[in-house]
Amino acid sequence: MLPAASAPLLAGGRLFVGEGMHDSPRSHLRCLDPATGRPHWAFATGDHVEGGPAEAGGLVVFPAGNDGLYAADAATGARAWNFRAELHVD
Repeated sequence: MLPAASAPLLAGGRLFVGEGMHDSPRSHLRCLDPATGRPHWAFATGDHVEGGPAEAGGLVVFPAGNDGLYAADAATGARAWNFRAELHVD
C-alpha cells in the first residue's frame, strides 16, 4: 500500500482506506476487514485518493485528484460512476 493521507471510514462492517498522495498516479481505495486487516477489494484509480470516503445507500464515494469523484459498490468494489470535470478533487 502507498503512503496515505486519507481519513479512513468504518461503515457496514468494512474499513475503507484511500492511498496515494500527490504524484501517486496509480492509487487505490481499499476495502478491508476491520478485525483482520484482510482485503475485501481494491479499486484502482489514475490519481491519488487523499480525501476521505463517504458511504450512503450501499455506495462508497471518494475523491481521486485529477480523476474526479468516484462511486463504487461498498460490498463488491464495482464501479458505479465517475464524475470528471476540469477540477482537482481532494
